[in-house]
Amino acid sequence: MRLTRAIQQQENWNSLPGWNVTSLTTKEEDGNQIETQVKEHQDAIVYLTGPDIYRPGRKQCPTLLHSLSSLARHFSVPDPTSVPVVMILSDANLDNRTRAKIVQASPFPVQFHLDVPFSKTEDEPDEIPVTHEDVAYKRMCAFWFKYFFELGFLPNYVMRMDTDSCITSDLPSNPFEAMRERKLDYMWYSTFHEPANMIVDLKNFTESHPGNPNTDHANDPSLLFDTGNGNMRVFSTNLEWFFIPAFRRPEVVEWKQQVMDSNGIYNHRWGDAPLRTLEATKFFNTSAVARYCDFAYTHSVWAPFLPCDPNEDIHQSPARKGQIKNENGTIVGSITYGWETILKRA
Repeated sequence: MRLTRAIQQQENWNSLPGWNVTSLTTKEEDGNQIETQVKEHQDAIVYLTGPDIYRPGRKQCPTLLHSLSSLARHFSVPDPTSVPVVMILSDANLDNRTRAKIVQASPFPVQFHLDVPFSKTEDEPDEIPVTHEDVAYKRMCAFWFKYFFELGFLPNYVMRMDTDSCITSDLPSNPFEAMRERKLDYMWYSTFHEPANMIVDLKNFTESHPGNPNTDHANDPSLLFDTGNGNMRVFSTNLEWFFIPAFRRPEVVEWKQQVMDSNGIYNHRWGDAPLRTLEATKFFNTSAVARYCDFAYTHSVWAPFLPCDPNEDIHQSPARKGQIKNENGTIVGSITYGWETILKRA
């Protein structure tokens, strides 16, 4: 496994409450050893955040502190110290006072790790077209698609939460236990349709770079693409769960690098959502991917998600659609809550 940017700097925050660590050493390609400190766990909840943890105007889940508070209200585990919240900092300028607020809001121990996903990487072309989103957003997509899985300190099971995402009703179970019991590689909560202008050439790339899936999937990944309008049905990646070793399998790593070499993220704004969907469809067995959605949830300015019906047959159920609003409350589109799929609920 190439830990190209595994940890560039590790800061020790033992003075903050809830921080218990053991020493761990990771090694980069050039042989330089970088000491990190992390408590050994099987599970973790991971956020990527910058120095500004407040997002004014996002009324449903306006700040990272609201997101953490939603975990305190709706995510219960027998031993809270067993599930640390890992804050991957995209910038070192997160002051002590803000860090203390984060620790106070979290129901679980907090660990801070400094990474630099918004800096230029070895995979990035010298020139990046200005399309759709800025360079920082594209670097964020590259981080969640590839570089995140190269971090040496990750435990086996990880729940990703975005800073403007909130859980608004009780989780029906411990999602990590659900993954272990079912031997799952990946769990997803919701889906949407990625518009055609965000996935330019992605279908052609998918067909010309099939990888070496070796799975029991009977479906063709190209079926995810709508031949009528060019959209693509994708898993929403603002709330998702990983079995990390599955994403480090050689055939998956090789395909990830092919994606990076294509420069599709930087030139066409391929997001981590369509790329993650292709990964799950290409490389993971049908029995190892499931939907986990029996609770309410909000993200950004999207319409709130309702819990899915535990008795609903998602093979036959029609898609439910809600409205997407911008910061001013203007309706700018719609989002699909679910779609017909071969994947089964956790």
